[in-house]
Amino acid sequence: DLPQAVAAAVPGSVLQVRPGTYTGFSTNKPLRIVFDFTATTGTVQAPSGANYTIELNGLAVGQEFVIVGRGARITAGQLGAVRIANTQGSAVLRGLTVTAGTLPGLDVQNAASVIVENSFCGGLPGLQIQDASLASSSVAWSSSVGFGAVALRASLDCAHGSFTGW
Repeated sequence: DLPQAVAAAVPGSVLQVRPGTYTGFSTNKPLRIVFDFTATTGTVQAPSGANYTIELNGLAVGQEFVIVGRGARITAGQLGAVRIANTQGSAVLRGLTVTAGTLPGLDVQNAASVIVENSFCGGLPGLQIQDASLASSSVAWSSSVGFGAVALRASLDCAHGSFTGW
């Protein structure tokens, strides 16, 4: 499962994840994780009692953390789906389907450089960002209730995407 694989991986490793249902993880390592599945062939779900399904916290300057999928589905923990916090390195999320329901899809706090591409990020809101910088391309930030994004002291650069809420 992912928590053990991430814990055992040395910084700079590439983890290839086959279709299936997996448990999320928390890390501060520079890794490249390839979810080789779609939203219908695989899911990453929160560990029991976890606040977030995937959490990157404390990535150092000059390091990079990357998750690449083919539409891979990530569901929410108790507080949201994906959290990137206290990170001075760069984080890249590409090809993901984040479904968080009434919780934040992506929560970015105190992060230097986050890039999100070719993804769907749904929650309440789809994006929650504070004291951070984020660039996105071809991303649908969505909320079935409320706003697609909520930002405070943030730098956003968004192209070829949408923000929806109703």
